[in-house]
Amino acid sequence: MYKIIFFAFIILNFSLTTLAQDGQEAPPSNLNEAFEELKDKSANYEQYQVVANARLDAFWKQITDTLAARENAYNNTLSEIRDLNNKMEAMQADMEKKDQQMADNQYLVDHLKVLGISFSKTGYVYFNFFIILALAVVIGLGFNRYKENEKIAVDKKKLAETAEAELEDYKKKAKEKEMKLRRELQTEINKNEDLNKEIIQLKKKKTTN
Repeated sequence: MYKIIFFAFIILNFSLTTLAQDGQEAPPSNLNEAFEELKDKSANYEQYQVVANARLDAFWKQITDTLAARENAYNNTLSEIRDLNNKMEAMQADMEKKDQQMADNQYLVDHLKVLGISFSKTGYVYFNFFIILALAVVIGLGFNRYKENEKIAVDKKKLAETAEAELEDYKKKAKEKEMKLRRELQTEINKNEDLNKEIIQLKKKKTTN
């Protein structure tokens, strides 16, 4: 109970003293100084730091004023940056337009139209050279193909003649083999007939005996 009365007395005394000092001193210039002043001019009670409500309100007001000032400065800076960006974009668009006009003029100087197709002058020279080279290649390939086809035709004719000769030889050999087989078959038939005659004669002799 005594501690509470004593603590209340200290707070009341400190508040009155703080209000008297605040009326005589200039306000701090920044938040760090305000916070240090708040700590220095607060009273200590055991492990607590006693701060007057008026000084807390003043410190909070300085915080909000500082934040508001910085927000205004930030918004002003953003506005200036947007204005600068708009000016830069306008300048960039103007420069791009002029560059495009210069590029179009240079294009007309460096190009010509043939059959409605636009060519650069150097490209037109290379195009004609390419056409001539392509025609030469096509003619060369056509001649080589003709020679190859001619060679293939000759080779096929030779193969056909060789195949025909082999076929005739095969037919001849097959016919000779067929005749040989027929002779051998006839010989076997004759042998079988002779064997059958002998068997019949043996049967007759056996029956007569």
